[in-house]
Amino acid sequence: MHTLTKLISGLLFASTLLSHSVLQAAVMHQVNAVPGGVVVIRLDKVKTRQAPTARFIKRKIMVTRKSATDPYWYAVIGVPLSVKPGQYKLLVTARTRSGSYIKKAYPFKISYKKYRAQYIKIKNKRKVNPYKRDLTRIFAEYKVIKKAYSQWTPKSKVPLKFDPPVRGRFSGSYGSRRFFNKKPRKPHSGMDIAAPKGRPVRAPAKGRVITIGHYFFNGKTIFLDHGQGLITLYSHINKIKVKPGQHIARGQIIGTVGKTGRATGPHLHWTVRLNGTSVDPALFMHRRYNRQSSTRKRRRRRKSNRH
Repeated sequence: MHTLTKLISGLLFASTLLSHSVLQAAVMHQVNAVPGGVVVIRLDKVKTRQAPTARFIKRKIMVTRKSATDPYWYAVIGVPLSVKPGQYKLLVTARTRSGSYIKKAYPFKISYKKYRAQYIKIKNKRKVNPYKRDLTRIFAEYKVIKKAYSQWTPKSKVPLKFDPPVRGRFSGSYGSRRFFNKKPRKPHSGMDIAAPKGRPVRAPAKGRVITIGHYFFNGKTIFLDHGQGLITLYSHINKIKVKPGQHIARGQIIGTVGKTGRATGPHLHWTVRLNGTSVDPALFMHRRYNRQSSTRKRRRRRKSNRH
């Protein structure tokens, strides 16, 4: 069965668009229809020659099926952190077998979510306030990273269920409002997993290596393309074990944990990009990993409250 079935059970459906039987099979998590979240919308059944095309705020959106026999197409939308709460529309164009085009707008609502603040102390002040020569490097690297993120590989089956890329402690959550040496910076674009230096980093799903590099902030980094605008990034790597263009299997070692770039200690920074924006990686992981992460966080809070 296509992994979309399991993802759908953990993501938001537009309830007005789904049949009662499908709703019973899905777990409604409204919290995901937020900035940084993911929305899944089932499209109307249309006999088409090819997959419909979908756009959200001018961005091309992933469209896929649960299985080869499923008559319905599903749009999988990554919601940018910058999006304000309110009503939005997904614009869909489908070409029928007769050659005519059908256009439809699917409304959905984005709710407010407040992300926590995180204060980090960086010893190397250049990583907070780069020198002029550093800025030249950073701007050049930004173009490379932007190009990697813009990849769009047509693919009928996209892996939407991810394994954790490394065994470790979830040390930094997605979307947190970050302050480096008390100075505000951009929100956290991914998930941090603390682990010993040298521990293997594995591909959470099959993909292809877009590029690799050693960047000012990210350190040694790997980009993987999973299809239809689903891109993952792995930063602060110690040793990179793959090459650009290489096809990677789920669970294959792609590198080892390090602390290159702007890092206070060995850990993996993991970003998931969907339709050109970063989204919460936890939404793509199996529920048991999210439950384990939540349990650890509650234990740490209780422990800190005792002191």
